[in-house]
Amino acid sequence: MKVEKTILTVSETAFMLNCSDQIIYRLIHARALRAYKDFGGRRWLIPEYSVTDYVESRMRDSVSMR
Repeated sequence: MKVEKTILTVSETAFMLNCSDQIIYRLIHARALRAYKDFGGRRWLIPEYSVTDYVESRMRDSVSMR
């Protein structure tokens, strides 16, 4: 997966993972996806490496279940 930005919003991450914003919030709160709040504390920001790590971990889990 190639990402052009290094920091993504919840909506951008949801679009990349083909899911809803609500799913991204759940992943953040479950600590499955690393994220942090912006300086005003209003919106979540997700580093590119966090999305990559999450996808890779899901792929590893999928392979190990076979």
